[in-house]
Amino acid sequence: MVEADVQPESDERAARPDSAVSANEWRWMAGVFVAAIVIVVSRRPDAFLNAQFYIEDGQQWFATAHEMGGLRALLEPSYRGYLHTVPRLGAMAAVCVPLAWAPLVMNACAVAVAAVTPAFLASSRCSTLLESRASRVAAALLYAALPGAWTMMANMTFTQWHVAMLGAFVLVARPARSRAGWAFDVTATALCGLSGPTPVFLIPIAAIVWWRRRDRWSTTMLAVTVATAAVQAISIVVTAPSTEGNAPLGASVWALANLLATKIVFVLVGASRDSGRSRARTTIRCSASPSSSRS
Repeated sequence: MVEADVQPESDERAARPDSAVSANEWRWMAGVFVAAIVIVVSRRPDAFLNAQFYIEDGQQWFATAHEMGGLRALLEPSYRGYLHTVPRLGAMAAVCVPLAWAPLVMNACAVAVAAVTPAFLASSRCSTLLESRASRVAAALLYAALPGAWTMMANMTFTQWHVAMLGAFVLVARPARSRAGWAFDVTATALCGLSGPTPVFLIPIAAIVWWRRRDRWSTTMLAVTVATAAVQAISIVVTAPSTEGNAPLGASVWALANLLATKIVFVLVGASRDSGRSRARTTIRCSASPSSSRS
């Protein structure tokens, strides 16, 4: 009598050839990548039908790359002195086309960069965060939709936050098993660290992962994170006095309350962005008025 053994999905996947696993993995990641692009384009069609520079995309990244040259602009610090490598790489691509097409190229680069993060989240390497594939794909598509955060879509200025999320996912994900995976992890972590102040906050995560795994790869990831944080710290110390400007930061209790109301509360109840902002301001001002406090 022949007995049939029932193996769990993870064992079956491990028993299959690596080529089959890789092909299936790439299909899922490519599908989520394309879906993320479709989601962003459906929410920001103006970024392609009427492409324009979004704040720093034009006045900082493109202008600097156009005047100084793309390679030299990569080493140009801005905004409190730290480096912005990913937005400047997008500007390098934009200066290669006529000026009329430059905003479209930068927007397309921004959408592609942002779509990498949900694609990686949907991969089996992120099973350390979400075990089932369905939950990973759902989380990836939700991330791509970004309710209440349309300003972070289709512009190079905010790609630093998408790259920061990608860097965090790479640190806690299952280690790569191929040279291409290793190259991707190092590149993503380095670009994350050189595109904003985020490596300072990722060092504790990288240290915890290294402490738990104690392997060569987690040591490498920790070293890359610390090295990029050191580069950003040196850039800030050396150049911040000449790049931080005189504009106030704008932090206040009113700004925090307005942010929570317009970006979280009214988004959760389905209110539109404009109506949510106006009603939030009315509510907060009424609650803060002297007459309401005396009643």
